[in-house]
Amino acid sequence: MTEEIIPFIDNEISLIDELNLLYQRRLINKEKQKEIGIKRIALNNLEREKIFNKTGGLCHVCGTTLDVSLFEADHVKPLVSGGNDIIDNFLPACSKCNNYRWNYSPEEIQWILKLGVWLKTKIQNGNLTKNKVLEEFIQDEINRENRRKNPRKPYTPQVDYHDLLPIKGKFGSKTITYSEIKQANKIIEKYIEHFTIGQIDILNSKSFLITGETNVNRKDLENMIKKKGGIIKTSISKKLNYLIIGNFYGFSKIMKLNIINETENGLIRIILSKEFENTFANII
Repeated sequence: MTEEIIPFIDNEISLIDELNLLYQRRLINKEKQKEIGIKRIALNNLEREKIFNKTGGLCHVCGTTLDVSLFEADHVKPLVSGGNDIIDNFLPACSKCNNYRWNYSPEEIQWILKLGVWLKTKIQNGNLTKNKVLEEFIQDEINRENRRKNPRKPYTPQVDYHDLLPIKGKFGSKTITYSEIKQANKIIEKYIEHFTIGQIDILNSKSFLITGETNVNRKDLENMIKKKGGIIKTSISKKLNYLIIGNFYGFSKIMKLNIINETENGLIRIILSKEFENTFANII
């Protein structure tokens, strides 16, 4: 079996993108599991005893001694990552480790461990520069990679609309189903326009609305558009030219865009905020 190794990343934006993508994919998988209707299976005493004995009664994460009546059965592969409730997918854990490990994907756990070990060493040695944690971590990764016999090429996450999670209202207040995620993806696929440097002139006199999170500060992004002659809108209407979507974009906005385009002969196109931001970064 091929060992999963997190990629080499040599800049802050790519690291933020990678962590965001892993997070969003986990949320989407969670909604998919709900849609499928997979239910947790309760373990009986005999099954729990078999799990407990796998490590001799020790937490498989930190190694602390466990109580056979109090330990927690930890999924080796989380349900949201495609795991199941069979005995082979459980190991005994203490409540603290099981709580912190939660349902993170293997890649997220590896990043958490890497960041945690690095930060602990920095704090312990007393040489952590405030407000520059991410910058110092990236430099340490570059130095570490350069010491390898065969250094890897830096990895740049590719943001795709399938990785973005739509939301209803304020994030966390209203859930969205996997069917709605697929519905939003079909609409985006129909109206998406990939933005490049060659299209920068189309901003002049065109109207834009931004929904969701962006790596670039929202106000800064809007000011960039205005400097190129673009117009910023606060709502969707037939007069809108482009909807820019980022992480956790508005589901209702996608639905309204589709209605306007199909019933009112609208011509609204969708642009991924990451592509849009990258274009500006390359011309500044």
